[in-house]
Order: sequence, then structure tokens, then C-alpha cells
Amino acid sequence: MTKIPEDRRKKLAELYATSFVLYRASAGDQSDVFYRWADRAEDEPDPHGFMELLATDIGGYVSTLIDDGEVDEPVNALEHLRRMPVLEHPEIAPFCRDHGAEYPDLVRYMEMLETCRREAMAILEAVLDSGSGARRAGA
Repeated sequence: MTKIPEDRRKKLAELYATSFVLYRASAGDQSDVFYRWADRAEDEPDPHGFMELLATDIGGYVSTLIDDGEVDEPVNALEHLRRMPVLEHPEIAPFCRDHGAEYPDLVRYMEMLETCRREAMAILEAVLDSGSGARRAGA
């Protein structure tokens, strides 16, 4: 196991707490988006579904870092987080660009989720760079 520095853990916890506030504040936007795209064709993207999936996956890593203060497999966690961009996601980016003005609370939440993801990645990179990680990601 690799221990996370306490100051970084606290910063991540503050960001994650803010994301929960923004998540609750975006409930109306989320509901509108869900129902707006509910009647989409099967082959059309579902931006709300992608948002929820990313929120769940990213939240799992962030929660583990905060609650446990350590991570079992930092290389795997970092590699997985790198594959989950929020604002650059191929379904979410066009949504934010085309509908962000209609759903500003949801976009703010997505921006904070991305901030949490990036901070979690920075923590994992620092752990790996310090030499206490099993091996360097991508090496």
C-alpha cells in the first residue's frame, strides 16, 4: 500500500465535498437532461448516462484516496483515471459546448468532477514519483 500525504488528502476531500454541493445544486439540470434525452434513439448518445458513469468511477477512486489515505495499486488507478476525462469526453464535451448555457449548474458540477479527477491523478503521480509506488505509470 502507498500512503497519501495528509495535506493532499485534505485538499482532495475539500474538492470532493464541493463536488457534492454542486451535484445537489445541479439536480434540476440533471432531471431536465435525463428527460430531454429519454426519448432518444438507441444509437444516440446519452450525455446524462455518461456523466453518471464517470461520476461513479471517479468518485470511487477519490473516496478511496480520502477515506483510506492510501491506494493498493497506484499505477492501475492512475492509468484508469487518465482514461476518464470529463470535459474532454466525446459525449460530454459537445453537450457542454452546445447546452452549457441551458444547464449551468450541471456544467459547474462536471467542471468540479474534472478538478477532483485531476487532483487524484496528481496525488497518484506524486506517490509514484516519490519512489514509493510499485512502478511508474506508462513505463
